[in-house]
Amino acid sequence: MNIKYFIPVLAIVLTLFSCNDGKQQVAELTDQVMDIHDEAMEHMMVMKMMKLNLEKQLEEGNANAALDSTQIVQLHTSVEALEKAESHMRQWLRDYEAPHNMPAEEALTYLGAQLKDIQLVSKEVNESMALAKPLMKEDTPKNDENETANEE
Repeated sequence: MNIKYFIPVLAIVLTLFSCNDGKQQVAELTDQVMDIHDEAMEHMMVMKMMKLNLEKQLEEGNANAALDSTQIVQLHTSVEALEKAESHMRQWLRDYEAPHNMPAEEALTYLGAQLKDIQLVSKEVNESMALAKPLMKEDTPKNDENETANEE
């Protein structure tokens, strides 16, 4: 092959490989972001049930003066943590846009930021549930029971 044809052909081949590599990286990072999102979303219904349970305890405790000030603070703090985590998840969902039409480099930067954001939301979801779990009354399923039901 003549050298004057080889260099342009090599450049085209390298460009095609780099484009495919960029698309592959975008696809992998998108999958990673969505996996974390999906895991956090699985907890949303349990969080709502936990919040309702804690609010019911506050109502009943206030109605019959069965709670001391420490219990009231714990319940309020836990309800607020659950609400905050749910609010942050909803905000992330409103803000997220799949990077379909972005150049690979721009998409990777965007997805990197989204990955950090959804990791923080996921951490907040898990921490709020861990805070609420020991305060739960027996009539509301805790996350362990929900995960067992989801596995069946």
